[in-house]
Amino acid sequence: MNRMGVLAVVAMMAAITGCGGSNPKLDTPDGAMRNMQQAVLDNKPDKLFTALPASYQADVDALVADAAKRMDTELWQEATALIKRVAGLLESKRDLLLSSPMVADVPHKADVAKNWNAGVALLREVVNSDFLDIERLRQGNVKGLLSGDGAKIMAKATGLMENSETSAEAGEELAKLKAATISLVSQDGDNAVLKIEAPGEEPETIDMIKVEGVWIPKEMADGFKQGIAEARKNLEMIDFTSEEGKQKKAMALMQIGALKPMLGQLEAAKTQEDLQAVFGGVMMMMMGAMQ
Repeated sequence: MNRMGVLAVVAMMAAITGCGGSNPKLDTPDGAMRNMQQAVLDNKPDKLFTALPASYQADVDALVADAAKRMDTELWQEATALIKRVAGLLESKRDLLLSSPMVADVPHKADVAKNWNAGVALLREVVNSDFLDIERLRQGNVKGLLSGDGAKIMAKATGLMENSETSAEAGEELAKLKAATISLVSQDGDNAVLKIEAPGEEPETIDMIKVEGVWIPKEMADGFKQGIAEARKNLEMIDFTSEEGKQKKAMALMQIGALKPMLGQLEAAKTQEDLQAVFGGVMMMMMGAMQ
């Protein structure tokens, strides 16, 4: 994979998704990046968000709130209830599912079995979090979401990456991030260049820029506002009050309704025969419902 440096990748992705860490009071480019490094390692996803320029934070808050307000409450609640049942099913039927012929040829099956419980625990953390609370999302308080459930989810995800063979590359990236060193190459006013050195990687440089008093990667600054604008444009397509939106909602609710008795049969399954009798139909319906 073509990298711009382990830490630079993490910082960029974290800034775009709202995961990572930094202290906005640090006014040096290398100090800001070191804080990003430490916050990722400490599973503090709220700290990078508060390190973003104030207008960036406002943009993300508004985007999340708008998306949640556009979502139909009934459909959201029905869908999240379904996801919670699926999480419970993965937990209660672990052995039955792993021994099913349908998963016999799954790549890295041994690793899947080894990390099944951790993966389900991560899913449970997500489905029981405020990230699935539509009213909480409508408040647009991203910092609050990240500082609470976001930190718990990040910690479980990090643990899963570090212990999974199928996520070996991600685990290696985290190890390199921990050992990475950051140094200031040059600074000219509100522009700077950092050098990032990580084990097993060629030294890389990353351009930094000061925006609204905050040092952030220049590449992020160049694309952030455009990304927000594109996201807003996509949100405009969500309208459950239109005739088309009402039809989509009705179809989704119908699919969810059809899935419920199937999930009930899976929850009651005790043998492979019980499982296979409904498993195929459930998978097809779930794919449709998720779409």
